[in-house]
Amino acid sequence: MDFFRRFTFLVCAPSFDPDDLEGMRLQQIITQVEKLGFQVVRARRIEDAELAVQADAAIGCMLVDVAADPPTTVGEIENVDRSAGPAPLLMVKSAKGEVLVPFAKSYLRTVDLQNRRLEMALPLGLTDLNG
Repeated sequence: MDFFRRFTFLVCAPSFDPDDLEGMRLQQIITQVEKLGFQVVRARRIEDAELAVQADAAIGCMLVDVAADPPTTVGEIENVDRSAGPAPLLMVKSAKGEVLVPFAKSYLRTVDLQNRRLEMALPLGLTDLNG
C-alpha cells in the first residue's frame, strides 16, 4: 500500500454541476487533487459524508454479521472500494477469501472503533456470493 496516497479527500457540496460557476470551480479543484494521486469522495448530503467517513474508519475492524444466528464474524475489513457504485464496498478478508460487502446504511447496526468491531445485518447468502 502506498501510504503517501492513502489520504482521502471528502468534498461535501449540494451541487457538483459543471454548468454553474461554483460547480465548475469545484470540479477543477477535484481534478487537481486527483492528478496528485489522491482519492476524492463526493457527497451531496451530510448523511452521505458521514457514511463515507465511517467506511474509511472501518478499515482494520472485524466485520460481524448480526443477522446470522448466532452472530458470525465475517473477517477483517482491509480496504474500501468506491468505484463499484453508489455504496462503497468493504473489502473483507475472510477464511473463504475476499468478500465484498456493500457499506449500506440499512445494513449497518453498530460501529465500535475502540474495539475495532463493525456490526451489520447482512442479507442471507451475501457473504457466500463472492467469498
